[in-house]
Amino acid sequence: MAKNKEIKGLALIVAQYLANYEPAENPNDMGMVIRSTEEIITDLADMADLNANVVATVMLDSGYRVVFLRDGRHGWAMKPR
Repeated sequence: MAKNKEIKGLALIVAQYLANYEPAENPNDMGMVIRSTEEIITDLADMADLNANVVATVMLDSGYRVVFLRDGRHGWAMKPR
């Protein structure tokens, strides 16, 4: 039970981070940024010890999708609010 409570707490931290963004509708959206799961973990490293599964689950549950760009970059398509 304690592990489940910890995961819910970590998911809330990621959700609060995402309050600054919205899912980008397509890769050509003005202002879209590409953030990898690892970059998001690094952004929040001073707040929590996140793992990739927690971040990916919250991202997918929040409507974000992974994009693969022609220049080889890939990650979550995010649009700052």
